[in-house]
Amino acid sequence: MDALNQPLRFAAAAFDALSAHVAILDSAGRIILENRMWRRFSCDNGEIQTLGSNYLAVCEATTGDDAITARATARGIRQVLSGERELYELEYPCHSPSEERYFAVRVTAFDQDGQRYALVAHENITRRKKAELEVQLLNEELEQRVRDRTAQLNRSNRELAQMAQVASHDLQEPLRIISNYSDLLTHRFGDQLSEKGSGYIQHIQHHTGRARNLVRALLELTSIAPPQQMGEVNLKEVWNNAWDDLPTEMQQQTEVNVGPLPTVRGDPQQLRSVLSQLLDNAEQFRAEHPLRLELISKEAEDGHMVQIGLRDNGMGLPEGIGDQTDEAFGLFRRLHISGVAGHGTGLTICEKIVGFHGGDIWLEPNADQGLTVWMTLPRWTGEQQLSQPA
Repeated sequence: MDALNQPLRFAAAAFDALSAHVAILDSAGRIILENRMWRRFSCDNGEIQTLGSNYLAVCEATTGDDAITARATARGIRQVLSGERELYELEYPCHSPSEERYFAVRVTAFDQDGQRYALVAHENITRRKKAELEVQLLNEELEQRVRDRTAQLNRSNRELAQMAQVASHDLQEPLRIISNYSDLLTHRFGDQLSEKGSGYIQHIQHHTGRARNLVRALLELTSIAPPQQMGEVNLKEVWNNAWDDLPTEMQQQTEVNVGPLPTVRGDPQQLRSVLSQLLDNAEQFRAEHPLRLELISKEAEDGHMVQIGLRDNGMGLPEGIGDQTDEAFGLFRRLHISGVAGHGTGLTICEKIVGFHGGDIWLEPNADQGLTVWMTLPRWTGEQQLSQPA
């Protein structure tokens, strides 16, 4: 009961027990009240008597490394006292000879008996600030490692592409010579060859042509690089362009259903190449006429990506592959061999491009017939174009 009747005595004790350094300034900036921590801090910094001194004058007269922070604090106090702002906050370093310290100043105002006063509180935030700086340093180190790793991978990719181009060029020449000489044999000595000999020549020509096509496919694969810029891409337009590239005969023999398609962030030419590769695969692995295709989209689980699927009624996956659909994306990996053209690089190219866009691609067998090729792409959110690492 006595404590309830003496609130001012407890308020003064509580004010003195605060861990923050707190002072009350009058409208001119003079210190009219200070707590124990403010006095201790002032003594530690060489100011024995602060009560009654003009804190604004002290701040504005500060020189050396602390001058910028002190003068900014003085401006903030004046703005709060004048009513220009309700709150002023600032974090600043306040190192001592023996300790690295960080403080935060917080200034608010109140009116009492028709006068305007400022409450100035300095709080030691060293522990939190050091933790933040440590996290920031770790993030910077991680970002630098990512940049270094990206640069290293890009250099390796460029070197591999150069090596592949040189190797492919060197391979093309002997293949061209083999093809030319087999043509000469057929042209000059074809009537002297037995049926078996003619068959051998045909095998040479067939596999030489296939080898040359594989070399061209390898060159195409190694020429694909991360896009320099990725912007807003209308997938419906990209699909229409890929569809228009198809032969008229294939268009006439295909039934297509295109659902609503989202706008994504990416490179339109590379995404057009993906859809063109998938259309070629659907044609190669058709099981019957007409070929039926359905292009669909849905939300990805993380909310930042969209999921695009191309469903067909084709041959689907061969028996025995089970859940090992990743095999289909291996270089020169052909799941269906007999009677199917192609080099086994189409899905590899798709995986590489989708990966450059930060997405995934996978195969999913349909319940009835055929399969669906799914991929995830980043949703367009209206941000500026993003440059990719060189």
